Amino acid sequence: MSQFPWQPAYGRYSSSEGDEQIEALQTDVMRFMAIIGLCLMAIFSIVQSMPYQSADETPKEELHKLQADIASMHDEIKQLDKVIQQKKQLNQQLTQLEKALNKGLLIKRQALVELDNKQELEEPIKVADQEQGFSLRFSSDQALLALLKQQKISLYFIQDKQVWEINSASTGWSVVKAKQAKQYYQMSEKTVPPVLRELVKNRHAMQPNTQRMWGVVLPVSITETMTQLVKDKQGGALVIEGNGRVVLK
Repeated sequence: MSQFPWQPAYGRYSSSEGDEQIEALQTDVMRFMAIIGLCLMAIFSIVQSMPYQSADETPKEELHKLQADIASMHDEIKQLDKVIQQKKQLNQQLTQLEKALNKGLLIKRQALVELDNKQELEEPIKVADQEQGFSLRFSSDQALLALLKQQKISLYFIQDKQVWEINSASTGWSVVKAKQAKQYYQMSEKTVPPVLRELVKNRHAMQPNTQRMWGVVLPVSITETMTQLVKDKQGGALVIEGNGRVVLK
């Protein structure tokens, strides 16, 4: 019998049965080791897949770094907002400047138009030292009318800063608004032919209390002749004839 109850008697087993048990035990050990190896490989793979974290940086330090990066991004956003606001202000200023320039050009154009529409004559030219006794007239009404028809002279009527020009046409005389004349000689109203005075009176009411006058624009040929005639003379009457000839009497 066996020394202990749980120990089988040695006589019950043959050597072949003992070999089989040892081989089964070895197989179980190899399986166990294989399972442990697979577990270790799985754990190693999981560890390798985890993100690397430097041992020098603690989670608290990493959080501070992230906060600093966020603060830096906020500063950059503020700078961009400031640049955008500056661009908006510049665009507004450019728009206002453009409007001001357009307004200035418009005002300038209006001023030029008003200046052109005024159509006022300048100050009359003195007839070669009138103080010394020189005068200027046409030899007759027919001479003045003939020169007007030939368009050698221009005759203007000025009243209340409004200017009209007397023109000759195939249908008769006409009164039209005149443009600015740079030089003219003032005429006495009584020296203007009656037909022209009546024409203006019918077309434009000649108020007795308003300032009005007549002016004639002479060509260069006549004015140069007049200058030569009065040279070294003390006085006299300059008379313009119907053919444009000027004589000193």
